[in-house]
Amino acid sequence: MHHQHLEKIKALSKKKKVGLFIGRDNTEPLPEELGWSWISLDAYEEEGTDRIHLKENFNHEKPFFLLRNLFDRVVVDQETWKFFEGNPLPRLTHLLKPIKASTLIFEAEPSLFLRPLAKKYFYDHVDIQVPMKFEEVKAYPAMILNAKKTARLHTRQYLKTLFRKVELILNEPFPYPTNYRTKADPHYIASDPKSFS
Repeated sequence: MHHQHLEKIKALSKKKKVGLFIGRDNTEPLPEELGWSWISLDAYEEEGTDRIHLKENFNHEKPFFLLRNLFDRVVVDQETWKFFEGNPLPRLTHLLKPIKASTLIFEAEPSLFLRPLAKKYFYDHVDIQVPMKFEEVKAYPAMILNAKKTARLHTRQYLKTLFRKVELILNEPFPYPTNYRTKADPHYIASDPKSFS
């Protein structure tokens, strides 16, 4: 991470609200909100733009440690969650300022808790494959629906260990949608992070 970028973000953080958009490169649009500055973070970077962009692998711990407690809002872009390794929620939470208004927003699919719920499920975001007998095929849609509902419940319960306010929004568009996904998209909005030792 460029030291210059880090110092700029720290300076901005003292003067105004700062948002971090994970999963958008420096050519993709960022929100335009009065009183806010937005920073993008992605593994890719194009030449020719002058905004603050962090070219980082979001599975590496170091950038998250350097950016700790600097942001009022962190958004994980649509179709980005599948690239995280393990459970990124604790380190995403640490990016937020320890204030009540700090907010994390991310898609409700895929869920952290789908794999552990039942060993027979394999979920790779694109497809769910369930080993089953031929006579069980008719029950497949209901099995998947039930697994997703249970996974969302577990995810929400886990988020409540990190945040004091957790909402699962099912029938509204993602707050900052990409151009090709503007319909209802289940997502979480978690705010008021709890203290970390």
